[in-house]
Amino acid sequence: MYKARKNRWDIHNNLPHGAITKIAKKVDCSTTHVSHVLEGKRKDYHGIIRECELLAAINLWKTRFCKYKSQL
Repeated sequence: MYKARKNRWDIHNNLPHGAITKIAKKVDCSTTHVSHVLEGKRKDYHGIIRECELLAAINLWKTRFCKYKSQL
């Protein structure tokens, strides 16, 4: 039975520069392993997607919503 890969380009495109290296050091694996997990070629056993989602969300918030002065 064919099972399509689940690419995580939505996360990968919103990561800041150097985030894959930072995540690889934090979860103790290689940068290629992190890239392969995001491309759907390997399964996530180290919590890589969770760490990537956190960094991507922070980067997205900083780049899109913190540009303007807060009205609050």
